[in-house]
Amino acid sequence: MKEYFKKHKITIIFFLIIIFLSFTLIPNERKHYLTENINDFRENIYWKIMTIVSIIVILIVIIYKEIYKNNLKQIMAEFIKLTLICLVYSFLLQNVTMSILLLINRLKSNEIIKKEYVVIDKIENNHFVAKALNSDAIITERDYFKQNGKIEIEKINIKDTLKIETKKGLLRIEYY
Repeated sequence: MKEYFKKHKITIIFFLIIIFLSFTLIPNERKHYLTENINDFRENIYWKIMTIVSIIVILIVIIYKEIYKNNLKQIMAEFIKLTLICLVYSFLLQNVTMSILLLINRLKSNEIIKKEYVVIDKIENNHFVAKALNSDAIITERDYFKQNGKIEIEKINIKDTLKIETKKGLLRIEYY
């Protein structure tokens, strides 16, 4: 048993760190962002960043292999292996990686953005949906309460204007 832990020490530590981050970093980072901003980041920015990082890693390894005079067959095998590792990493650890990138985003604020939303629907006095005045962006009570704290939802009516102030971070993603 001791030998197993010695042999796989790095892998075990890696997975313990991922588990720790899953329970601490991921929930903490999501509370600083509107759902719309997280979805936009996932769909538009995350994959670009992961593609660039993957290409850089693959190029470094190929250059390293070329310097040490490995043959083309070995270089291609390494390229395929690294490509698969990068793809698996991008999919399996997406939430952890996104949370780390969202944390990096909040390291520096570039500007303050003020947005106004109009309540367009209210459901059973517990939930509401609001649409941005200058775009098609939609928020729910959950997003609004993240920034403004819990207020008495009964005081919010259809056609009320809600104000949200966000900051644009290092990666140009809005947060509060």
